[in-house]
This record gives sequence, C-alpha cells and structure tokens, in this order.
Amino acid sequence: VKLTDFGLTRKAGTLVKKRTRSLPTCPPEIWEAVHLEGYTVELGSDVWQIGMLIFSSLTARFPWEKADITDSRFNEFLDWQKRKTTRTPREFKRFTPRLLRMMRRLMEPKPTKRYPVTEVNKYYGDRWLMVRSPRTSKVSEIWDAATVAAVTGQEKRLGDELLTDYGKEQRIQNWIMSGAEGEAKESQ
Repeated sequence: VKLTDFGLTRKAGTLVKKRTRSLPTCPPEIWEAVHLEGYTVELGSDVWQIGMLIFSSLTARFPWEKADITDSRFNEFLDWQKRKTTRTPREFKRFTPRLLRMMRRLMEPKPTKRYPVTEVNKYYGDRWLMVRSPRTSKVSEIWDAATVAAVTGQEKRLGDELLTDYGKEQRIQNWIMSGAEGEAKESQ
C-alpha cells in the first residue's frame, strides 16, 4: 500500500488548526474539532484511517458520511463498538468475525484506546470477507485477503484494458470527426 499525505503530515503531539472540511475517513476527534481551532495530532488518527482504508478497499465505499453522532450509520457502529447491541452494523455484515475484531480495535472511538497499527499484521493472513450467494443468504465462500487482492487485480486489469481500448477508439473517432468537420468548414 502506498500512502500519500499531500503535505498534511505532522508529528504526534503537534497542535494544528482544522483548516478543511473533514472527510468520511477522519476519526471522531477530528470531526469534533471546530473549524480553524486547534486539536492535537495523535497516532490514533492514523490507526483509525488505516481501518477506514481497509474497509473502503474491501467494500468500495465508506461506512458513513461522517464519524459524528449526527450520522445514523456511525451511531449504529458506536452502539456495536460500545457493546450496547450485539447486532453487527449493516455495513460490516460481510466481514468475518476476525476482521470485525480487528476493525473494532483499529476504529475505537477513543484515540488513546486504539490498538497500534501493527495490529493489522496479526490479521493479514486471515479470511476477511464472507461472500454470500446472490440467491440465498447462506455463506457460500470465505475469501482471504490474498484472494480478494488477486480478484481485485484481475478486475482492475480487465477494466484498464477496456478503458484503454475504449479510449483509443474514442480518440480515433474524435480525430476523424474533427478532421471531417474542418473539411466541411473549409468547403463552405
């Protein structure tokens, strides 16, 4: 995984001002910070965002719009996280129990209680996704992280080939059409 920070990285313990609107990947402590007021950078924020990166890589979406109590899907997650309910949040139901355990540890609402990012190493070889048959609700197959990466890689290659081919065809067609339009204008 290659991560970039676009110049936003700061040393843990640094006081910074919240300058931009928060993204869905931001942890609760950043959502709670008031715009243009200060908050302290903590390693726990990076841990939270690794959890969000894993979630979005596996599902191609974010579990909520904002990590704030005003978001109903985040509230559902908080209730599960604090063990107020045993019902797994809807957005997390496709994950195996091991991945759910890792997510609970990485995405602890309190940054000081979050596990270190090295926690991911313990779970890397585990199965992460439960793939359900489209016609039944039974689990038909469980995929591990390597299988997901392989399938995702194959799909990406096919998508890249399709886009490349379409792009070439479209560019040639546009070039021909622009030439034909130019000739029509010249003849008038």
